[in-house]
Amino acid sequence: MRRTDRRIPGAVTTAALVLATVLVLAPIAQAAVSVSRAELSGGQLRVEGTGAQPGSTVTVRSSASSAAATADSKGFFRVEASGFSAPDCRVTVSDPVSSTSTTVSGCTTSTSAPPPSTTTVAVSRLVVQPAKTVQASTATGTVTLNRAPDASVTVLLSADGQVAIPASVTITAPATSATFPITTFALDRTFLIHVSAGISTTEAQTTFYQVPTAQTDIISIPTATLSKNGDLKVSATSDNPGVTLAAFFGDTQVGVLRNDGGGKFSGSFKVNAQDGVVVLRSNVGGCSQRSVNRPTGWQYC
Repeated sequence: MRRTDRRIPGAVTTAALVLATVLVLAPIAQAAVSVSRAELSGGQLRVEGTGAQPGSTVTVRSSASSAAATADSKGFFRVEASGFSAPDCRVTVSDPVSSTSTTVSGCTTSTSAPPPSTTTVAVSRLVVQPAKTVQASTATGTVTLNRAPDASVTVLLSADGQVAIPASVTITAPATSATFPITTFALDRTFLIHVSAGISTTEAQTTFYQVPTAQTDIISIPTATLSKNGDLKVSATSDNPGVTLAAFFGDTQVGVLRNDGGGKFSGSFKVNAQDGVVVLRSNVGGCSQRSVNRPTGWQYC
């Protein structure tokens, strides 16, 4: 007798429902955050990766800072931020369902701050540029400290009355120097300007020239002697070795100095006097004067 294999319709339906229920209840594998790039340099953070939940917020945290960005539709993310710090150079990257930790490149592990220096802050240098400043223009002074101050210091400034200068300039750590303007006046003669900068009991000084024109040379007169016989002897220098120096005694030109080379000049002249002032003028505008037979120096004119 032939047996017929008959399936029970209700049993098939029940089995299908059980299988469908199992498939629905089975957990779906979730993607996990993965970091492909992590950099931190000068407070600038950049972290990139994949595997985040599409459209979710991805957060980067350190022990001191945090930053966040939104993942795209494929789970790619890029978190960028400024002013970020990571003392141990480690960050944790997370989305709503997963996280991972990583080391950021370009980062330096923080260490304890060095103790304050015991060296007293002092002015170590003072410079004015240009060294020859044309009248009615501005020179620039630069004051430098021997080290960076612990916070900030105020440096007091002063100068001769032929120029205008700020009363002070402030230098703030980590800087060790600061600049300040020096305004010259239109006075139509040469001046040697003295400038000072100081903190407490320490001070630095320098000089610069204020000249009528850019071509004006600087003349010095080391010696000027006059004998009882009326023999006038003069030695001079100029910062322009090619100039011509004419000598005047009183209101009279008594001759031209010999160019001895290297910016040095000399001359001997006959005058009808026992005392007076010798004035030297160059062909490019320089002028200096000196009393004869006096130990004191010359003056610019």
